[in-house]
Amino acid sequence: MRGKRRVEPVSRKLGNARLLRLARLLRTKKVQRRFDFRFWVGGNWKGAWDLSCGTTACALGWATTDPYFRRLGLRLTRDFEVTRLGVAGVDWDELDTNVELLFPATSLFGITVLEASDLFVPGYKLPAGASALQVAEHIEAFVAARKGSSRGRCA
Repeated sequence: MRGKRRVEPVSRKLGNARLLRLARLLRTKKVQRRFDFRFWVGGNWKGAWDLSCGTTACALGWATTDPYFRRLGLRLTRDFEVTRLGVAGVDWDELDTNVELLFPATSLFGITVLEASDLFVPGYKLPAGASALQVAEHIEAFVAARKGSSRGRCA
C-alpha cells in the first residue's frame, strides 16, 4: 500500500471533541438551510469542496467543508457519477461496502460502525427527515452519554 496513509486510533476524548465540533457546525444557519440527512451531498453538486454551488448535504457531507476536518483529509469525491466520502490517502477497497461507507466516521471520531450508523445513517436512531438541529442534538447526547459511561474507568 505504498503512498497510502495509516489511520491512527483516536482517543475517546479527541473523538468527543471532534463530534462536538461537527455538532457546532450543524447549528450554523448555512447548514440548517441546506441540510439533507439522506445524502452525502445533493445531486446538483458540481464538485466545489465548500459546497458553494448551493447544494444540500448531510452531517458528514458538511464536515468535509470544515477546515479542521479537511486538514485531517476528509473529502467528498465524485467517481463515475458516484459521490464518495473518504479520507484522502487512505484506501479501504478491501472492506465490506457498508463498513466502507462509515469508515471515515469511525476513524475520525473513534467510534464503532454501529455508533456511526446510529449517528449518521437515516432510519437507525433518527428519521430520514431529521433536521441539522436534531442531528446536532443527537450527537451532543451521544457524547454526553459516552462521557458518563467512561467515569470510574481507568483511562
